[in-house]
Amino acid sequence: MESPTRHATEALADLREQGCRCFINTSRLQDVLAQDHILKILAEYGAGPYQILNYGDIIRNKAPKLFAILVWIQQPHLIITLVGHQIFDKSLPLDRVALQHVPELTQLHPQFFHVQYEFIPHFFEKGLDSYIDDSQLVLPFVVEERLEDVDGAFSSISRVEIHPSFQNLLPESETHRFLIQKEVSSSTEYTSFEGEKANLELLHCIKHPNIVELLSSYTLSTSTYTTFPDGTELTVVRPKHFFLFREEPMDLHAFLRAPQPYGQFIHDETYYLALQGLASALECIHDIRLNKLTHSLSVDVRRIGSHRDIRLPNILVRTDTFLLADFGLTDFKDPSNERRSKTTFKAGKGDYIAPECYGNTFDHQAVGRSMDIWAFGCVLIEVATYMMLGPEGLKNFQSRRISLWLQPISNGFFFQNGALKSEVLDHISELRKSTNDHAYLKLLDLSQNMLRMKFTERPGAREVWHVLRCICMAKLYSQLQSALDDYDQSLEAKPAASPSRVTQWFEMERVRAWADVLGFQQDEITACEDLENTIDVDACQAQLRELKCFVRQHYKRTAQSLQGKDGSQQLVTLHAQFEESLSRHVRSLYKLLPMRLQKRADNWWTQRLLQDRATETFATHATRNLLSSHEPYEQLTRRALVKRNLQAISETSNPDPDVYQLCLDPTKLSEIRSNDSHDYSIYLDGTTAIRVLVEPTSIAIDENANFQISADEIAIRKSSLATLLATPRKPLDFHVLDCIGFVDVVSQEPRVGYAKFIYRLPEICQPHSEEYKSTGDPYSLLQILDHKSNDGTNVPPLEIRIQLAQVLVTSIHSLHLSGWLHKSLNADNILLFRPSHELWNFTDPRIVGFRDSRPDGDIWTSSGPSVNPLLDDYIHPRYRKINEARPTEDLVGQARFRRVYDYYSVGVLLLEIGLWRSLGSMLKKANSSDADTRRLWLLKNYLPRLGPMVGSTYARAVNKCLNTNYSAEKPGVGAEHQVNEFYLDVVEPVSELRI
Repeated sequence: MESPTRHATEALADLREQGCRCFINTSRLQDVLAQDHILKILAEYGAGPYQILNYGDIIRNKAPKLFAILVWIQQPHLIITLVGHQIFDKSLPLDRVALQHVPELTQLHPQFFHVQYEFIPHFFEKGLDSYIDDSQLVLPFVVEERLEDVDGAFSSISRVEIHPSFQNLLPESETHRFLIQKEVSSSTEYTSFEGEKANLELLHCIKHPNIVELLSSYTLSTSTYTTFPDGTELTVVRPKHFFLFREEPMDLHAFLRAPQPYGQFIHDETYYLALQGLASALECIHDIRLNKLTHSLSVDVRRIGSHRDIRLPNILVRTDTFLLADFGLTDFKDPSNERRSKTTFKAGKGDYIAPECYGNTFDHQAVGRSMDIWAFGCVLIEVATYMMLGPEGLKNFQSRRISLWLQPISNGFFFQNGALKSEVLDHISELRKSTNDHAYLKLLDLSQNMLRMKFTERPGAREVWHVLRCICMAKLYSQLQSALDDYDQSLEAKPAASPSRVTQWFEMERVRAWADVLGFQQDEITACEDLENTIDVDACQAQLRELKCFVRQHYKRTAQSLQGKDGSQQLVTLHAQFEESLSRHVRSLYKLLPMRLQKRADNWWTQRLLQDRATETFATHATRNLLSSHEPYEQLTRRALVKRNLQAISETSNPDPDVYQLCLDPTKLSEIRSNDSHDYSIYLDGTTAIRVLVEPTSIAIDENANFQISADEIAIRKSSLATLLATPRKPLDFHVLDCIGFVDVVSQEPRVGYAKFIYRLPEICQPHSEEYKSTGDPYSLLQILDHKSNDGTNVPPLEIRIQLAQVLVTSIHSLHLSGWLHKSLNADNILLFRPSHELWNFTDPRIVGFRDSRPDGDIWTSSGPSVNPLLDDYIHPRYRKINEARPTEDLVGQARFRRVYDYYSVGVLLLEIGLWRSLGSMLKKANSSDADTRRLWLLKNYLPRLGPMVGSTYARAVNKCLNTNYSAEKPGVGAEHQVNEFYLDVVEPVSELRI
């Protein structure tokens, strides 16, 4: 029968790991020394029944390692003595001197004191700094390999693998078990283990994904012995200091020498995301902020620092990002310490030394964080070179930089003689010429800005980070656009099988508008502070990446479907699914914007679609999409119909029988009465009597037009205008009445047509409504302003006046967005209704007075400004003067009404609403009939009153309108810029006012 002790010894031998020093995998001792095995071994060595029964559990629970050591040296019986003297595993390692008080242990084999260390290897605890003062303690390294080629200026690097049973540094699920061990040199005067450890521990608190994580550190005490000729010995204890980090696949130096990009760097955007991460890491190092609540501190902590050794070997590469490493030269200071010392320069290795660190005027004390910016700029250029030219191109650039510094020394610095080397400037210029990629060019711009010779002119780390985030957004957006374009072109290449792409087209334009409002596509990228303060950049980038991947994957599925039997039908089904998912993704993008930018993006998207596409085709497509419940689609559809009808007015065509359907029977009008300047009537629509507004209108052809026009054509123009005014489902924010038709009035003038346009009043004004008896006729804003009580008791509250202003600016912008100019905006043409005798509804007005309105174009026009002298001051002085007489040749183009003149009228209305005073009452003391003089009187005497009454934001909007200082004022040319200016400077700020 086999000896139990021998069996256990053989099993222990199987647990012996052959590392740098042998050690036992004690995590499996319970398997080798099971309860019955312990009892059998004790019995084999003559233990009595009492000892066997009572000591078995104690040994297994408290002294398995001690017992295993004794088994290994064939002295298991001594466990009885050790346990009896309360010596258990926790007492290991045992000292020979300490055991001298136990006489029974004199027979303990001397081998015990050496072998015991194999059973108690050091355990590496994550986040713990250990001091190992016993030089015999075994470090459970399975592998230890020196890496001399990556040694630092003040450190030695090794690659190690620690047995998983003796560390918790890496997750159990992680398959790659290798670590990097950095031994800090103890001979240099420049650095210290404690200083670097403090840096790494501070950086560990922020847990930045692009800063290498310190897993553990330890100090190993070693002794050297020196014997002197007289026989005396000197023992010198010299500690060795070590850091442990996770091993990354490679450093950036190795990465940039590889013939093929590593990991996800086969995709261009990965470079930008990785550089963005590095910039974020550097920004954190330059200004560390630890919140006391987040980090469980007694006070908030802030430190400013600098890395001071940024170079390729100190940047590690993962499959999809970069990490900043090696903080041996890093220095952190408390910014609140007014007497903090200057930073002492410590020279590292490499070609990225900043110019302020060399030269005759160099002061070793006068270096700062800007040296990191310089070094990082050098990194950007070398990475950009690799992206464009590969490893050989980078190697050539590095070789070209090498020049004689001081005889016989040459270097590859980026500067010489107080300027960037010409080789560097020429290289950047060559890179620019090789591409038109917006993000790549901006990356070069940034890197060159970081390489300014004067360190005071370089951007800070935060600015660099913000700019890189903008650049990264631009790259991700361009990749998304490229994916969408590729998919769109693939469908266009299959016209026979291609499904309708209207929704896709809409969503592509919405993505473009989303990017435009954020501004990262602009030619001049600044620090992008607004972007950081406006949106969650990380969430936006993640959404862009997800959307791009979705489009690419669908593109592949579509290509595969076309190869099948029922390819065309599958394509239609897949495309419908694609459009639905695309819309959902784009909505997610928009939800990341604040509401103000969501509205702005929808505004720009709508404007672009209405301008850039053939209106008829677009309107048809938009109408088909009316069934969509998505609100922007519905509003766009309504605008498209208005746009189509507007365009019809500007075109001369043959009479269409349908255009006469809106010509009404004048005999059906009855009870016509006037309320100030407006006429109201009852119109019999079949058997239903409806209350209507009656507006006389004249239609004229521009006297400068080079064509003759017939009576039939004037009739078409009348009908077209009626069709426009009667457009069904007009956008709700137009706030206009629905036109039901017109009554024709015969004219004897060859170029003028007359008509009375009939508008249906709102439901509360109709005879069948409950509010009819209390409603009465609407009042104009002018009537209400003129009836203001002397004591001001009937002045609406400020919040109500603000709401009225918001409705009006939104309505005019909405009309202009569809290409519709009003031309007669004034307080008399703003109708208000009241559900009861005392209460006016100021939040739901109706804009009327479209007798002079027209589309923004070059052919069709009305007969000039309003002839009502009481309302002349609402008209821009320049337009009034130009139309007072036949314009001279140089003013012919300016004689037409321009949209900025509507904006002037809006400004007057806002002034009236803000001060709650009519324009006429304000101009009573303006002792002049000259239009310009009266305007200046208004600006001087009443505009300054707005700020104290309604706020500076409102006052600025009014000032913008009254001064009409808009860019691109020529009609039809760049008109979208005027619409955008009005939106940004007037509509948006006024709409955001809250009281």
